[in-house]
Amino acid sequence: MNTLAHIVFIVIGIVLVVSPFIYVYSMLKSQSKNSPNYILKNDGEDVTVIGWIVVVGGVIGVAIIVGVGLHSMLFFVPDSWGWTNEDGEFRGMKEILCGIVGLGASIWFMRFVEKVRKLKQTLNELYNEMNETDDS
Repeated sequence: MNTLAHIVFIVIGIVLVVSPFIYVYSMLKSQSKNSPNYILKNDGEDVTVIGWIVVVGGVIGVAIIVGVGLHSMLFFVPDSWGWTNEDGEFRGMKEILCGIVGLGASIWFMRFVEKVRKLKQTLNELYNEMNETDDS
């Protein structure tokens, strides 16, 4: 394998590891969807390429982290459990289960961060309203 391929795979790996953290920081830092820190602005209208890379990388990164962790935790499941597909390739139950759970966990994680951002925004709005009424 040549050096360029190694560099490409290293960059992809770094993006997949760092993207969930950038996503969480961006979502919790922004106060509203019009904030410059919000990754997907105006319900997807002014989405940047970097924004899409961070969101998709975050979903894939969390899915890989959860899937590999679950695969390690299921060490007691025999590798012989599974079935053969139409092409004659063996598909292990452990790998399929880890992939499904990893993808579900990553989608849940992204929705959870969005709900925390909305809660933070609501609390900030309530705090600002309380300060306005106290000043009056």
